[in-house]
Amino acid sequence: ATIAVKDTMCPSSENRGMTAHRAWKINDKDNKKTYTILYECPTDSCKPALIFYQLTLDDIAETVGCDTALVENVLRKIQDNFEPIGIAHRDIREALLIQIRNYMMNDGNPGHRCTLPLAHKIIKNHFEAFLNQQWDGIADALKVDITAIDAAAKWIGRLSPHPGRYFTDPTTRSLKKSSATEIITPDVEIQYLNGKYQAISVDNHIPRLQMNPYYLNLMRNRPDTLDAEAKAWIEKRYRDATNLLSSLAQRGSTIARVTEAIFEVQTEFLTQGVKSIKPLTLRTIAEKIGIHESTVSRVTSNKYVQTQHGMYPLRFFFSNELATTQGDAVSAKQVKNLIQEMVNAEVASKPLSDQAISNALKAKGILLARRTVQKYRDELGIPTSRERSKAKSI
Repeated sequence: ATIAVKDTMCPSSENRGMTAHRAWKINDKDNKKTYTILYECPTDSCKPALIFYQLTLDDIAETVGCDTALVENVLRKIQDNFEPIGIAHRDIREALLIQIRNYMMNDGNPGHRCTLPLAHKIIKNHFEAFLNQQWDGIADALKVDITAIDAAAKWIGRLSPHPGRYFTDPTTRSLKKSSATEIITPDVEIQYLNGKYQAISVDNHIPRLQMNPYYLNLMRNRPDTLDAEAKAWIEKRYRDATNLLSSLAQRGSTIARVTEAIFEVQTEFLTQGVKSIKPLTLRTIAEKIGIHESTVSRVTSNKYVQTQHGMYPLRFFFSNELATTQGDAVSAKQVKNLIQEMVNAEVASKPLSDQAISNALKAKGILLARRTVQKYRDELGIPTSRERSKAKSI
């Protein structure tokens, strides 16, 4: 049978809480029938109905009159495709496995290619030992170094055992803004228009504000009907509203100006990608467009830009300058990208040590101490050469 799943009430950034009831249609083309599964989502746990009401897959199948395999397949599709990832878990272990599986399919960071399979094995086969923090026992059972287990355990700690709580419990939202649950929309887009790159402010996530027409009409067309106190009150509110609307318009304009200034420097990123990011500071942009450095800092903080290479934080395009033996300057971002490429291309049986990476960079004219290589490698989420060697032998 072919399964088609439709989420009729998918959560979005506008929906602050999970909907209590959801329905999915199951199309069984073999029997030319369409079934509907009702998914109950209690607001305290966001567990599927088969857990909250102690139902089994067989119970659901009997209720809707279809085969159990169809229900099981549709549950898997819900688990793998609807956000927050892991929402339709039957227990904490399954919630973690769903999230790890999603990362394994979608995480493009090569530094995680060893950690993710190991994390999956730990949760799938050694969950009780994981809960009891029996790291040595897990390391012995999987025949890996304890440092690899420690790295995997720390990575698992980033996951949410209750993914739906991000939507339902306001007190936990700040704790659950991981990449698996946070909904991010761009504040500005870079588009190629009229022969050049331009920044377009995106404000569709900001509520549309306008003057109250009733009070505008009173103030402009019927002032004689107002006493002095009411007239003064409306005029003050009018000035306040005008200032607010002006500030919002200025905000969008400033974000666009700062973004355009950034990409006048980082134009090569738009055509060649991360490897071409140049050194850039907040002060450089501030001087370029004639505003204070603190304004640039505020405008770029927690703001995202949509490019043809994907969505990035605006702060991503600022990078320290590193000197080369040729007298040129490269950005720290460029060097990190080189380190990532070296690790990606390394021979599996002979992973590069930090010193070997430092030597390879020196051959390219970039002087970077072993300690700095280690720092950059950690920031990229790349395990040590020893951990990479152990993980690849699993």
